[in-house]
Formats: sequence, structure tokens, C-alpha cells
Amino acid sequence: MASVFSLKTTYVDRQDPSRATMSYDAEVDTLYIHLDVFGSLHVACYLDDGVYALFDPETLEVVGFQVENWRSVFLTLHPDLAECWPPPDPQQDQCYILQTIQRYAPNECAV
Repeated sequence: MASVFSLKTTYVDRQDPSRATMSYDAEVDTLYIHLDVFGSLHVACYLDDGVYALFDPETLEVVGFQVENWRSVFLTLHPDLAECWPPPDPQQDQCYILQTIQRYAPNECAV
């Protein structure tokens, strides 16, 4: 039976989008978003639509997101994001992308 954790979203809720970093791996079509508190150790929790919350296993604090099938699926589900991908203005578009991904912020995770 899966364990259910209550994840904390303190960092997500107060995140300054300009301090987050995004990277895209075209080979696996995955977008990574690391909040300014991102550490080296994290666990992934599947949320929905190919979005995973990355969280610190000790504090259960969400420290980032991973979006699989970014171009092939996620941008189709969110056509408004397709207009700013790839980001011609990384600072402005990064904020918009992060705001969309933050809508997936979890309350619980089953692992």
C-alpha cells in the first residue's frame, strides 16, 4: 500500500519567479523548474498531465517541478504557453510558465 505524504508548498507560495531556473532537455522532452531553494537531493511525486513535484524528502517541501513530454503533450494541453515557448524573453516568459506549473502544486503525494 502506498504511503501518503502531506507536502509543503511554502516555497511555491512565496516564490519569486525571477529566482527560479528553468532548463529543457530536448532529448527526453522534459522541462525542469528549480525554485531558488533547490538542493541536490529530491524525490519526484506525480501530480497530473506529466507534471511531477520535486520535493525535499526530509522537509517534504516542494522545491521544483518536472514536466515530461513538454513539447509533445503539455504545450498541446496549454496552448497559451506555446506562444512563449521557446522563451524569446526568458525573464518574462519564465514567470508565466512558472505560474502555470504552480497551478499543479500538490497538497498530498502518494509514494
